[in-house]
Amino acid sequence: PTHDKKIQQRRVARLPFEEIQRLAGTEATPTLVNALASDPGKGYYLLDLKEVGDEQLPPLIKAIHATGIEPTRLALQSERMATLAELKRHFPDSRYFVLWRLRRKPPLFFTPKPEPLLERLSQHAIDGVNMKGRRFIDQTFIETVKAEGLEVYVWTINDLARAETYADLGVDGIITDRADEMLQTFGRAATHTSACAVDTSLGR
Repeated sequence: PTHDKKIQQRRVARLPFEEIQRLAGTEATPTLVNALASDPGKGYYLLDLKEVGDEQLPPLIKAIHATGIEPTRLALQSERMATLAELKRHFPDSRYFVLWRLRRKPPLFFTPKPEPLLERLSQHAIDGVNMKGRRFIDQTFIETVKAEGLEVYVWTINDLARAETYADLGVDGIITDRADEMLQTFGRAATHTSACAVDTSLGR
């Protein structure tokens, strides 16, 4: 399934579905409704909302309803707090995560502190943070976020040694494209449409 914001240098959010299929080189690219039609009835789905604004929300909400899936088996994540807040009005029993890219800014490149994000999140009902896996994240950083009752995930980690490092630092899970290899170390997982969310507390 399509995951990135662009395909062949064209923004996915601005393309009709038929054009996405053509550019992907396959007619098997599923819609959200079609993808969940084959739901095995276990685990959960993480919907990574790359570019969902006010215009895309109504068809997304309609599509989720059309799948018939239990909202408790959905986790939704976005960089836009307004998007998550609106979805929570419609699906209050789902789980919600904010995407955080965690950049060091020039000219001094100080490691970002969690307090600004935590202050922002304190005004919203958010379950956790999904951060880009940066090598400068330390245990104090993660513990500070988790002390506020938030879960912490990192993405996208495909190197086993790095995954073990993040597990030792205390993250709740990782997003990976190499599920089979990670599961040999961490146990089970809950799969979704583009990768695998591995619970790092298992098999440790």
